Amino acid sequence: MKMNKTLLALAASASFGLSGQAFAAVTAAGETISNSVTLSYTINAVGQTPVVSADVDFLVDNKVDMSLALDGSLLEDAAIGGTATFKYTLENTGNFDQKYTLNLASLSTSTIITNPSLTGADVSTVDFGALTYQFSSTDPAVSITAIPEIDVLAQTNVAPAAINTATFWVSITMPTSGYDDNDIAGLVATAKAVTSAGADLPDHDDDDKNLDLNGTTYVVKAEGVTSGSVKWDAQVTIYSGITVGAPDFTDPLDETVKPKLALKVINDPICDSTLSYNDYSAGCPAGSPTDYLPKAIPGALIEFTYTAKNTGSIDAETVSFTETVDTQYEDDSLTARSADNDSTPVTPVLSVGGSGTTDTITADFGTVDTDNTFTIKYTAIVK
Repeated sequence: MKMNKTLLALAASASFGLSGQAFAAVTAAGETISNSVTLSYTINAVGQTPVVSADVDFLVDNKVDMSLALDGSLLEDAAIGGTATFKYTLENTGNFDQKYTLNLASLSTSTIITNPSLTGADVSTVDFGALTYQFSSTDPAVSITAIPEIDVLAQTNVAPAAINTATFWVSITMPTSGYDDNDIAGLVATAKAVTSAGADLPDHDDDDKNLDLNGTTYVVKAEGVTSGSVKWDAQVTIYSGITVGAPDFTDPLDETVKPKLALKVINDPICDSTLSYNDYSAGCPAGSPTDYLPKAIPGALIEFTYTAKNTGSIDAETVSFTETVDTQYEDDSLTARSADNDSTPVTPVLSVGGSGTTDTITADFGTVDTDNTFTIKYTAIVK
């Protein structure tokens, strides 16, 4: 009975000694935490020699955690053939100085976009032939053929003031074709934690820490879910996009459709035997059959009109119109005329060439500014 009382007293006066590191806010991976217990007791109010346990140690494991943020607009503008630049900040919120690989990939049209700003957008692929990375705002952008890597420090008890963020820029040169005005080229940026050699991190999920407390620093993938990645896979992603600016030629009367070529019969040998360039489509002059209107018979003069408006967000350069008439028209009968345009007229340089079986008309309009309209008229005689 006396022994039991003594044991109760011993238990009541036990103290547990843990190293100060055990309570650090963020302890670095690979650090050893030592733990010991000291029992002190008395007999008849006389202190006895404390009983001190042997140290029990364990290694702190590597908590892999990070975030990736886009500094700036989710959608950047770039003209077709132009360049868009995105600025990213990668933060290491884990407890180990970590290496990451960086990758920027194109979103296909089948990719489900969870970001509301891109949902339902006309997402297209993008050519990364001119992709460049820049790791300092003062350094020039550099084309990188291999997957770039970046090291980011962790803020731990070893280095509490460490800068645990890294900023990088990615510049993308858009292709010169393949996009319509206001198409969106969808992008996904990924930062993936890797080993110091650039390899995939080991998978320690089903390893039992209690079987190897101080021999192995286990890797724990602890990052949360992001827009393009599930959680616990050692990588984070973020979506963005490029709104592409391009010329877009439409019908001035209906900007939802492409320009149309219009034609009408304006004269024929019955209406006017001289086939002068007069529009008699509403009625022929005196000397023609009563109430006669010109028909598309051999010798008829057909007038073609083509009108287009640049409703795109950027100017169109070196605009050229070409039309070739086939063998159903008289040789060398093609005649071109410039027509009035908008308040800022676009006057074409006209040329008509060819003989024998075909005639060709070419009209060079130079630069057609956005919201400008141009019209070209030409005539040919039916064989």
